[in-house]
Amino acid sequence: MSSSVWQAMSVDGVLEDTGMEEEVLDYIFNKYADRIFEHTSPDDMPSYSNDFTLRHVYFYLIFVYMHTHPKTRQFKRTMWVRGMKNGYHSSHFYRYIVPVAMKLSEVIDELKWGDRLAFDNHCPAFPFYVTGITDTMPLRVSQPVHQSNLERGLYAAKYATHVVKLALTCTFKREVIHMSGIHMGAESDGAIGERTIDSLPLFPWERWLADGPYESSRFCIVPYRTLRIPGPSNVFRPLTAIQILHNRFFSFYRSRIEQVNATVRNHDIIEGRPFRGNLAHLDAYVKIIVHCTNVGIRQGKSRLDGYGWWPHAMSFEGP
Repeated sequence: MSSSVWQAMSVDGVLEDTGMEEEVLDYIFNKYADRIFEHTSPDDMPSYSNDFTLRHVYFYLIFVYMHTHPKTRQFKRTMWVRGMKNGYHSSHFYRYIVPVAMKLSEVIDELKWGDRLAFDNHCPAFPFYVTGITDTMPLRVSQPVHQSNLERGLYAAKYATHVVKLALTCTFKREVIHMSGIHMGAESDGAIGERTIDSLPLFPWERWLADGPYESSRFCIVPYRTLRIPGPSNVFRPLTAIQILHNRFFSFYRSRIEQVNATVRNHDIIEGRPFRGNLAHLDAYVKIIVHCTNVGIRQGKSRLDGYGWWPHAMSFEGP
C-alpha cells in the first residue's frame, strides 16, 4: 500500500506524529505485518474510514505512543488517527496494541552485524582495525515502589536518578551494527562494555572507539588521559602535542555514535518524562526505535558516505 496511507491517518503529519519518515513505516509494515498481527486480519477495516485497515491503525499508534509517550489521561486526545472522534482508551491500547509492539520487537531485525567489515567503513584517522564506535546512554525511569532490590539496581549515582542504560555501536557511516540493553542503571558503562563487548564474535584484531570508561574492554580504544605523577603532590603529567592532536581526531569521529544517540533520543519514551511501567515493554519500545532508526539511516537519512575500499586487517604484504 502506498505511503499515503500514513498521511491519511496522520493528525499533525507523519513525522510529527511518529518521529519516523513514511518510507521507514512503509518498509517495516510491509516486511513484518504478516508476522506481528495474530488477531487482526488484513481485511479488517475501522468503522470510521475506508482508507486504511485496523492493522495500519494499530501499527501507526505504536509509533505515536513511543514518540509522544502520553499519560493515561491523555490517551483520548493522543492515541487516535484522523477520522476517529476520540482516541483509544488505555485498556484498548494495552489489550490490542501493546501485544503487536511486543511481537514486532521479537521479530524485527534491521541491524547488520556484517556492516562493520564493509570495505568502505574507514576514516582517514583510523584506516585499519577500527570497525565500530560505541557508547552508552541513560533512559530515565520512575523509582520502583516496594521493590528495594530493583530500586538499588536502577539508581545511578552518576545521574542522581533511576535509569536503565542502552549501549549502541555504529560504523563510521553511522549505521547501527549492535545494541545491548536495557541494562540496570547502577552498572557502570565500563562494566557493561566489558561484559557485553568482550563476549561478541569479534576478530582478535578488531577495535572500537569508545570513551574513557570502556578502557577495561579488550576490544575498545579510548582517548589519552592525563596521569597522576606518583608522589605526595597531586600533580598530573600533561598530554603531549601528539596525544592532544590524536584526541581531537578521536573525538571528531567518536561523535558519530553520539549523533546516532541523538536521533534515537528523539522520542519522548526515551528522552521525555521518566518511563513508568513494565520494563519489558520499555525494552521492546527501545528495540523497535533503534532498529527503525537504522532503517532510516540506511535509506539515506543521516547516513554518511563511506571512505576507502580495503579490508580492515592489514596483512604483512599490505592491505
